[in-house]
Amino acid sequence: KRPDAVVRWIGRALGVLAVLFVLTFWIGEGMRPWALDLPDAVAMIILFIGLSGHLLAWRFERAGAAIAVTTWLAFALLNYNRSGRLPGVVFVALLVVPAIVTVMAVALSARRPAD
Repeated sequence: KRPDAVVRWIGRALGVLAVLFVLTFWIGEGMRPWALDLPDAVAMIILFIGLSGHLLAWRFERAGAAIAVTTWLAFALLNYNRSGRLPGVVFVALLVVPAIVTVMAVALSARRPAD
């Protein structure tokens, strides 16, 4: 198999796992978005957009990767602004890594000669 195809499928799988993890967490915790204060609601919206980027990357790889990376940066900055620290390892492992892997797939596809 071509390296870009392998990396692409790894990014897709990690993105879906991230979406499923967050959804499981929200359902398990009985998430009530209407009970959030404004900063938490903004963070929730950013998180939804970032997860949507992972799913969008299945069809529109560059756009999905750009959305995911941009929103994760915004989420990290928002978290830093509120708490004075960056999000933890779980955030990076579950949410940022799939976006970076998708960016790697885009870069590898761009370097591959046309068939």
